[in-house]
Amino acid sequence: MFYKILPIFAILGFAFFGCKNEPAAAAKAPQIPDNLGGYWVNGIWWQELQSSKSPMKAAEKLTGPAAAIFHQDSTKWLADLSYNWHEGQQLILRTKEGQLQIYDPKNAAIQQYFLLPQADGSMHFDSIPMLRLGDAFTGFNAIAYSMVGGEYDIGGKPVVFNPNGTIVGLGEYIRYEMLLDYVAEDVRADQIQLSKEGQTPDFFAFKIDGDKLQLYEVKDMGGKGEFHYEVGNLKYELTKKS
Repeated sequence: MFYKILPIFAILGFAFFGCKNEPAAAAKAPQIPDNLGGYWVNGIWWQELQSSKSPMKAAEKLTGPAAAIFHQDSTKWLADLSYNWHEGQQLILRTKEGQLQIYDPKNAAIQQYFLLPQADGSMHFDSIPMLRLGDAFTGFNAIAYSMVGGEYDIGGKPVVFNPNGTIVGLGEYIRYEMLLDYVAEDVRADQIQLSKEGQTPDFFAFKIDGDKLQLYEVKDMGGKGEFHYEVGNLKYELTKKS
């Protein structure tokens, strides 16, 4: 997972033999959207994620970039792109044909995308809708929070999945993340990653059924030189508070 150029106006005035000509037309660079910096996700993928509550099903709807992080170095805007949540590359923002475009200066064969800001604050990469979820460091958390965030009850005790990716009340677990990459995934089930302080994260298969969040063990079945995992027993069942 991956971690303003101001508009330039040039007005040229010319004087010739003491006679002043009409000012030349202003050469205006495309306006950088105020909300460009941050974490953007594929809009079609996002809609499927919200309706299905399944990252695995949503991944099947992906066409084009899954996500993009826009940020600046000392001289230019950069776009860190992710494809299928599995592979990625870094593109550079430039002006071309009077529009903003992200491109790879080292490989012209790589897909170049024109950025087309929309009236609602979203953006299209050519015809692909993209939505901004937050800044470069919090946008990823917004994905998991949209799925399982909020307050729950488990055995009469409260559990809270916070917007910043932290958990309160589920044993020693302190953080949660959603698994989004299912390209080379062996369990073939939606999964969530739960982390304890200073320890290797644990993965659970999960299912959302009404107000129930069910977390299942992921069992390593072994095998001869191959990974073989299966969904195991129900470990936690949490009830969402209204």
